[in-house]
Amino acid sequence: MKHTAKLHSLPPGVQFPSDLEGKIVFDAASRCLVWYGFMTEAELQQLLQLHTDSYYRCAIASLFEACNRLDTPLTRRLNLTLALLAAVCVIGAVIVLVGAALQKSPTQHDSQHHRSHVRQNVDLPQQTMKHPTLWRTWLPRDRPDGLNFLQGGQHA
Repeated sequence: MKHTAKLHSLPPGVQFPSDLEGKIVFDAASRCLVWYGFMTEAELQQLLQLHTDSYYRCAIASLFEACNRLDTPLTRRLNLTLALLAAVCVIGAVIVLVGAALQKSPTQHDSQHHRSHVRQNVDLPQQTMKHPTLWRTWLPRDRPDGLNFLQGGQHA
């Protein structure tokens, strides 16, 4: 990967170390520093120690930032893909939750309707009058007249 930073001229006396040969070049024709590949923190410090000129140091810092920037076309595409995937997951979760809520609501409504219907229309067969245990299966837990057979209440 090739990275560039504008620099009008290389400061006098700056010679790049031999271990960085091929990685950094000053292009006098286009007036810029060129760095190939990624720059480590150690290489940054090594280049900054070569001169105190502020323009030179800014160009080196700019190269370091460009080399280590995570904002590349690949990472932008990856970020977009992850954002779309997260949005799809959120939409799916909302659909599941709404579907579950809608599925529960009619069932709860039907069971409440059924309970109120049983309370209003208590029609006990004759054999339940003789067997108190059968009363528990036919009578609602909370009767309108205040008697509660399930909790041992007294009946008339």
